[in-house]
Amino acid sequence: SELTTLEAIDLYNGKSLADAIARGGQNLAERSWDHPDAMVRYIYQFALSREPHGPELAAVHEYLSDAPTAIEVADVLWALMMTPEFLVVR
Repeated sequence: SELTTLEAIDLYNGKSLADAIARGGQNLAERSWDHPDAMVRYIYQFALSREPHGPELAAVHEYLSDAPTAIEVADVLWALMMTPEFLVVR
């Protein structure tokens, strides 16, 4: 089977991409947020240049713990980066 564009990006940039996402997850997890939705909204605005839709916001909140860890936040970043919408916007 052929590689998708997303798979090719991951294979080509593997470690450096993973390191950057891990640092981003750490930085975002360590920041203070006024509201639980604030971090998720910030990530969506930065990654996709839009607010998260209701079901997206709910899905991310269902995944994140009350005090999101760097790993949880990095997982959200990975998930968004692997969407076709991210490739079109960024």
